[in-house]
Amino acid sequence: CFFGGISTLINYGVFYVLFQLLNLNYLLSSGVGYVSGVLFSFPFNRSETFQSNDKPVLALAKYFMVYTFSLGVNIALLFTLVQLIGIPALIAKMMVIVVTTRTNFFGCKLFVFKKSKVAHDHMP
Repeated sequence: CFFGGISTLINYGVFYVLFQLLNLNYLLSSGVGYVSGVLFSFPFNRSETFQSNDKPVLALAKYFMVYTFSLGVNIALLFTLVQLIGIPALIAKMMVIVVTTRTNFFGCKLFVFKKSKVAHDHMP
């Protein structure tokens, strides 16, 4: 939970600064925030959350496959919530993080680090 929480704070923090303070497009801001959280979280997910002994290069490639899929979910869901439903971007981003946190966790558990045992057997 600790590293997942920090990754989420980085994700939302970068999004907030880019969108709210620098007035960048909410989808671009979300993508940059998301990637920032991903870059932070890989080494910790590999070593701490999933306690993986897999080769780092293979794990990294699979990790980015999962997170690229999840980035697509992030952008599509955020667009839908903001443009089609009318939810403010700052709130919609929080809703999207709830969904993508789960897709990331289960993607890592079932595909990236599938031979690994999750530390304390709970979500990050």
